[in-house]
Amino acid sequence: MGQWIQQQIKEIRQYTTRPILVRPHPRNNIDFKESDFENVKVRQPKRDFRTYDDTDFKATLERTWAVVNHSSNPAMEAVINGIPVFVSEDSLCHDVGNIHLRDINTPAMPNRHTWAHKLAYTEWFEDEIEQGLPWKRIKKRLEEKYLK
Repeated sequence: MGQWIQQQIKEIRQYTTRPILVRPHPRNNIDFKESDFENVKVRQPKRDFRTYDDTDFKATLERTWAVVNHSSNPAMEAVINGIPVFVSEDSLCHDVGNIHLRDINTPAMPNRHTWAHKLAYTEWFEDEIEQGLPWKRIKKRLEEKYLK
């Protein structure tokens, strides 16, 4: 992960001098030297077993230009909060994300409505599926749309 982060920083630095905050996954602390890069800070999260970690990501997003993320939940949270994301093809945010860091200063902000609907319909627990809850929800929406 450390190598991937360094590659992203090097590429971002080709296009902008904006500050960069590196926030590793709480279960995957990295050995990373901030001093190797200009205007880069690392915030190593402290594992908090009551709330997952000590990061107030929503507050961080309030002062964030964009999120660079391979494929995990922070990208989804950023998109939901209207922050542009730069993600890999493996990310669930690929449909509403940016691919090339050369666009960091002018990121696209695709419409999130259809994406959010697709995402909402993919998140079910096994017992909910066994109870038929996804079909009930989808059926209700289809009836609302087509039986009016």
